[in-house]
Parts: sequence; structure tokens; C-alpha cells
Amino acid sequence: MGQLALQRVSPLASLPRRLPSLPLPSSYSPSLLFATISPVRYTGEVTNSMPYGPRAVSVIDSSSEKLGGAKVVATAVVPDEVERIKDILQKWSDVDEIDLILTLGGTGFTPRDITPEATKQVIERETPGLLFVMMQESLKQITPFAMLSRSAAGIRGSTLIINMPGNPNAVAECMEALLPALKHALKQIKGDKREKHPKHIPHAEASPAPAADTWDKSYKAAYEGAEETKDAGCSCTH
Repeated sequence: MGQLALQRVSPLASLPRRLPSLPLPSSYSPSLLFATISPVRYTGEVTNSMPYGPRAVSVIDSSSEKLGGAKVVATAVVPDEVERIKDILQKWSDVDEIDLILTLGGTGFTPRDITPEATKQVIERETPGLLFVMMQESLKQITPFAMLSRSAAGIRGSTLIINMPGNPNAVAECMEALLPALKHALKQIKGDKREKHPKHIPHAEASPAPAADTWDKSYKAAYEGAEETKDAGCSCTH
């Protein structure tokens, strides 16, 4: 998808009520239906563009192989109002059954940064581990001000929703940090209980002592885009 252009923000009712039909295969291998939503402070004036939308989309496009072939199917720019953000998150989750929704910006400390509040009212299960990885990467790579993020993340139905930062560099860094586990996570959300980590190390072979090393090996294998093994499914409960 090209540039995420913003002109006068219209009510959500004027947005397409349903995305084109995009049925999932019976055996889900995430051919990701990916959407972004960018809250904006609406003043009634025309804004030329959102600086971080195109960058986030390009990050997904360049990483599509690691996600099983990601496909951006929708973008939207919405006023920073809780009900507006909730409406589109619910529609994309419940009606359009988007696999992954990223919101961009609106996660800081100012009174108008209300994306996390809207997201928390929509999600059914929180995913704090994703936020931890994002925070860790942002503090390491971007700026100490990353600690001021109030991002939320969680699952609604079969959709994963993640609040991303507004800084374009931070968006890129956070996506790179999340990529190793996203495909695995999305398969689990879809109900594939047999889904396992790439090059999964069976529990019987993993002694308690080198547990950290075991995780490190599995994480690196995922990050490098290694092929998943075809042996019996993982019995992890996570």
C-alpha cells in the first residue's frame, strides 16, 4: 500500500464498512492480513501526511517472509477519540477478522494520548510479554524517553492488537524485535495447538540448568527465519 495520506478526517461511518473478502485457508499459515490505525489530533484542517505510517508498512513488507507472507489490507487515520478508535478496532477484529492490527502513536503522557485506553476497552486478553520486548528494544536502540510509553497489547477474538510508538525509528525497531515470535503467536491465536517454535527443542532434551540457553537457541532460530521442523507438535502450554 502506498503513502498513508491524511486529509480531512471523516467519521468512521464514512469508511468502508467491510474490507474485500479475504478468506483464510482451512490450514492456517499466516498470510497476514495486516492493518494500521493512526490516531491524529483533529483540528478540522488538512494534514498532508502521517510520517510513520509508510515506514511501518515498509517494515512489514520487507519482513513478509518471516511472517509467512504479510499483506497490508487496510490503513486508517482516526481522530484521537476513544470511541472512534474502539469502533474501528472492533470492526477490523470482529467483522473483517484482521490477523494483526497495529496502532501508531497516541501512547504518551499528554491528555490527548488515549490509544491505550481505547485498546484496553477492546482487548479480551492482555499480552504483556510483547510490550516488554518493545520497551527493552526501544530503551536500547532509540531513547530513554521510551519509558514514557503507555502502550497496550492484547487479543480480541482471533486478532492481535498492538499499540506501537509514533516515532518512525521506534516503530521499525519494535517490529524487528517482535518478528521472531509473531508468526508463532498468530498461529496460536488461530487455535493451532500443535504450533511450535522454529527448530523447537523438545522438553525431554532440555535440562533445567541451561534453560536460558535453550530459550536463546529457539529465539535465534526464529529470528533467523529458520524452517519449522515437521516432527510431533509441541505440548507447550505457554
